[in-house]
Amino acid sequence: MELQANRTRDTKREAGAVYERIALDIAKRIARGELAEGVKLSGRTLMSGEYGVSPETIRRSFALLEEMDVVHVMHNSGVRVHSHEKAKAFVEKYGKHDASKTLLHRMREILAEHEALDKELYSIAKQLFSLNTRFH
Repeated sequence: MELQANRTRDTKREAGAVYERIALDIAKRIARGELAEGVKLSGRTLMSGEYGVSPETIRRSFALLEEMDVVHVMHNSGVRVHSHEKAKAFVEKYGKHDASKTLLHRMREILAEHEALDKELYSIAKQLFSLNTRFH
């Protein structure tokens, strides 16, 4: 039961970070030069379709990028790329964080598998002991 609760919590935590992954992807595109400084980015509705998320998720991604000075959000006018260098810094910072989260997630999966194997091993040992006791 506890294992299932942990998985649910992990899934929610990962889902909550979707906007961060999208922000990281946009920053990578800016850092690689695919999106030049001053370029107006697609609107939230269009980008939400591109990433398969709600416009609110895209808004949160843009807000995170604006907070880091990568883009400039112009209310009712869209979003413009502000700084190629800030995008590189964002990728450097959050790319490592994203890799750490991925490794942590994999470690949790392995620990859950380990716990399941321990339970199975305990059950088999118990059955073996029971059979051995009846036989002797």
